[in-house]
Amino acid sequence: MDIRMIAVDLDGTLLHDDKTVSAYTVDVLRRCQARGIAVTFATAREPRVALRFAGAINPDAASYYNGARVVGFDGTQTYNALTGAQAMEIMRIVCKYRPEEKFALELDGEMRANFDMSFVRGCEDYVPDDFSHTPEGRVYYVLLDRVEPGDIERIADMLPEYAMIRPCEATMALIIPRGADKFDGVKRMAESGGIPLENVAAFGDDMTDVEMLRGCGVGVAVENAKPAVKAAADCVCASNEQDGVARWLAQNVLGEE
Repeated sequence: MDIRMIAVDLDGTLLHDDKTVSAYTVDVLRRCQARGIAVTFATAREPRVALRFAGAINPDAASYYNGARVVGFDGTQTYNALTGAQAMEIMRIVCKYRPEEKFALELDGEMRANFDMSFVRGCEDYVPDDFSHTPEGRVYYVLLDRVEPGDIERIADMLPEYAMIRPCEATMALIIPRGADKFDGVKRMAESGGIPLENVAAFGDDMTDVEMLRGCGVGVAVENAKPAVKAAADCVCASNEQDGVARWLAQNVLGEE
């Protein structure tokens, strides 16, 4: 198996449920890197939280915010973000359908929300905001607090052409720039390193991971992944709590029993 790049989701995949990464996983990934195999992150998280959770892992490249911000192998950054005005328009549109909806915006360096985000791991330092003024700078996504399954399609039909909606966690959803997704981020990372997608192994657990699992050379779902994600993958490894990613790599890439 000629794997030259590993693209791994963090929450629910590489990280344990308590948002830690085991010493075993760190060791396996470092040994992959020592063999010239690139380790990259493909996460919905922002850089400050992703790197804090990942601890001792030093990625060769990274795709953050579901592909809206990509750091290539040479450190070059590319963006696919919303403007503040576009984020405000999206919130107004959603409120016409769900007047009670609450929002959070992910900007460079901070998250702003009009509801309590302190219960979400990694978002404890959010900035309260009533969104009475248009935010400045890039907006990587608009997060909806409470969304029922049937709401996704209805909201998708209402959005402007520059935006699309994706489910997130159990009851949330992300509205992101059209064309920004994890697979797009993986493609941009691989291109920056001159690595064909057929030589990429991708790991994930949630619906936002499906396209990258299907599009890479090998797509691996962790045992705790949603059924549709498992169905899209080439194979299934042990769960995130059992260091499934590292164990799969040790056996299939490093050749260990």
